[in-house]
Amino acid sequence: MSNTSKEILITTLMKKRAELAGQLERQQVVLAKTVADLGTVDSALFMFAPEIKVEKIAPKQLPPMHPAGRGEMTHLALSILREAKEPISTQDLNRMVMEARNLNTNDKHLTNVMRERVHSILRNHRAHKRVRSIKSHDRKYSLWEIVR
Repeated sequence: MSNTSKEILITTLMKKRAELAGQLERQQVVLAKTVADLGTVDSALFMFAPEIKVEKIAPKQLPPMHPAGRGEMTHLALSILREAKEPISTQDLNRMVMEARNLNTNDKHLTNVMRERVHSILRNHRAHKRVRSIKSHDRKYSLWEIVR
């Protein structure tokens, strides 16, 4: 490795480390505030309902903090279709996309939102002749595949 290449590599790694250290500091500040807020809520609960055992209150599952980046959903959906051995229904493709993104597939509202997004991606790419839909054998729903 030449000295110039090594210097570029070291500079790039130093920038990445600084970025990650900055993210960690921000997350630690958020975590400290959340812990303090939780303590405040626990104290208020104890004041008004001392019989409640706060440790028995299950944490609420929150959606991911960061939505998909630009083009991420499209890339993921098309990648799944490319790897598929046979055409896939919108519902199955939606489930696969949600699982790949670690989203709760049991959340009906989130599943409906994601299905609309996946279907929008498919319609757009069908219009550009990148994917095609065919009717299932029982003709109840569409199956999707990459145009090869």
